[in-house]
Amino acid sequence: MSSSTKAPGLRSASTGAAAAVAATAAASSSSSTSSVEKIAPPSITASEQALAACSGSVITSVLMTPFDVVKVRQQAWAHNSHNSSFAVVGRVVRAEGVSSLWSGLTPTLLMSVPSTILYLTAYEAARDALAARDSRVVPAEMAPLAAGGGARLLASTAVAPLELLRTRAQAVASAGGGEAAGGGFGGLVAHAASAVRREGASVLWRGLVPTLWRDVPFSMMYWLMYERLKQRAIGVSSGGELTAAGALGAGACAGTLAALATTPLDVVKTRQQVDAAAAAEGTAAALARIVRTEGPAALFAGLGPRLAKIAPSCAVMIASYEAGKRFFANKRREEDATRTLAIAAKRATAAPALPAAAAAAALPPTEYEHPFFLDSKPPAP
Repeated sequence: MSSSTKAPGLRSASTGAAAAVAATAAASSSSSTSSVEKIAPPSITASEQALAACSGSVITSVLMTPFDVVKVRQQAWAHNSHNSSFAVVGRVVRAEGVSSLWSGLTPTLLMSVPSTILYLTAYEAARDALAARDSRVVPAEMAPLAAGGGARLLASTAVAPLELLRTRAQAVASAGGGEAAGGGFGGLVAHAASAVRREGASVLWRGLVPTLWRDVPFSMMYWLMYERLKQRAIGVSSGGELTAAGALGAGACAGTLAALATTPLDVVKTRQQVDAAAAAEGTAAALARIVRTEGPAALFAGLGPRLAKIAPSCAVMIASYEAGKRFFANKRREEDATRTLAIAAKRATAAPALPAAAAAAALPPTEYEHPFFLDSKPPAP
C-alpha cells in the first residue's frame, strides 16, 4: 500500500480521536465548573421560618379560643367541672353573649405568635444540634424529646405573664362579653398593672411551675411521637415527602395522646392562676387535695374541650408550619435553579473556541510521526 493511500485513512482516524479528546476535555471542564458552581440545597431563612410558624398560630388562636374558654370555665370552678361542655357553652352564651367565647383572644394572640416562633425555631435548632452530637450523650431518636422539653421551657417562661392574663380573662364572667373580659389591649395593660399593685410583680409568673409541669412533659411526648409518626407518613407516601394529610394526622394523634396524659397538671395550673389560695399549694399537694375533696374525675375536668382544642390546633399548627417551610424551600430551590442556569449560559457564551495549535497538539501522531517509523523510510510506491 502506498503512503498516499494509507495516510488519509490514518489522518481521518486521528481526527476522530482528536474530537473524542476535545469532548472529554469539555466534559471535564464542565464537571469541574459545576462542582465549583454547585449551590447547596435550599434552606429557609430565619424570617421565612418565623412566617411559617406564625401563620398557623394566628389561625389556630382564632379557631380554638372558644374551646379554651369552655375548658377554663370547667376547670376554674368546681360547680362547672361535672357539667358537660355543651352545658357550659349554653350557660356562657345565655349569660354573656356569643362574643364571650372569644374572651381573652387579645392576650392569646399576643402570646401565641411570639411564643410559637420562639418555640418552633428553638426546637428545630436544638433537635438538629443534639442529633449531630455523639449518640452516646443523647441518642438520635431521643433528640426530639430533649429538644421539645427545652424549647417549651424557654417559650413558656417568656410568655408566662400573658398566659396568666389570658387565663384570668377567660375565667371571669363579664356581662359585656367578648373582649370586655380582657378589655382589649388597653384593658390588658390596665389589668396587669392592677394585679402588680395588689399582689406584687411576682403575680405575673403565678402558676408558672404547674404550667411548666404541664407544658414541658407535653412537648417532650408530643415531639417524640410526632417525629416518629412523621417518618412513617413519609415512608408510606408515594412521593417520599410529607403530605398535608400526613402532617395533619401525625400532629393530631401526637397532640391527643400528650394532652390526655397532662390534663391533671393543666387542671392544677388553672386553679393556681385564678385562685390565690390554691397558688400557695405545691403541684403534688394540689393534685392530692383535688382527688380527696372532689374525686379523681376532677383531675380530668375540661378534658373534652381540651382535646377538642389541642387535637385540631396541633394538626393545623404543624401542617401549616410544614407547608410554609415547604413553600419557602421550593421557592428558594426555583431561584437557585434559575441562577444556576444563568451562570451556565453566561459561561457558555464567554468560553473561547479551542485554538488551532491546541487542537493540533491534541491530535495523536500520524503513522510517520510515530517513533516506530522515525528511523524507517516510507515504503516504495
